[in-house]
Amino acid sequence: MREIFDPIERSMAVEAIVMEGNKRLYDSDKFRYQRFYGGIATSGSRGCSLRCLFCWNFERNDNPAGAGTFYSPEEVVSRLERIAKRNGTDLARISGAENFLGERSAKHLRDVISNSDLSYIVETNAVILGFQPDILDMFENLRNFRIRVSYKASNGLQWEKLTGSNAYGFAYQQKAIREIQARHIPLKVAFMPQFVNPVEIDVSGYALEEENMKYYSGVKARLDNAGIKVIRRGY
Repeated sequence: MREIFDPIERSMAVEAIVMEGNKRLYDSDKFRYQRFYGGIATSGSRGCSLRCLFCWNFERNDNPAGAGTFYSPEEVVSRLERIAKRNGTDLARISGAENFLGERSAKHLRDVISNSDLSYIVETNAVILGFQPDILDMFENLRNFRIRVSYKASNGLQWEKLTGSNAYGFAYQQKAIREIQARHIPLKVAFMPQFVNPVEIDVSGYALEEENMKYYSGVKARLDNAGIKVIRRGY
């Protein structure tokens, strides 16, 4: 039986590890070009508020204090723009962890986006945005980004089984989606059909994106150990 934790407390604890002033902890070898979204410059940060069993980055996020380098927003932008130019894309993202752990990580992200000519896809579980929605106001005047919320589960009980955090996280995610919409920030909600039935999601005002789960190393064992059966629905 997994020990259920508070996602807000974990966010604060992890942010204290991965933030140093305005610098965030990144894996130096995770700055690269990827073919997602039609081609995108990607950087890999460290630290997440959840422990999703199906995450490709489970072990690294379980140990956010591992080896890495603290980079300022300007240093992140410089690296991403070089990668983008070399590969002929104008898209960028910070991946591998949670972008919104609290105010400090949010300010780091804002400064990356505001100092860059690239367009950013901001991937997030959105829990902190539901808990502290005024964080979104930092991004009010920015136009070169859109948010992609990873919709983890169909209900609070399933959320606890999959993410390890208590069901309040599920409620915060729902609230965050409404708060993002209220600010007219471009939004897409991604779901895994193995765990989420899209007919249960209110899609008014934003687009849905199906994202099939991949069996990265350790995923099947973690799901089996938790007694979670994977269902591939057809629509």
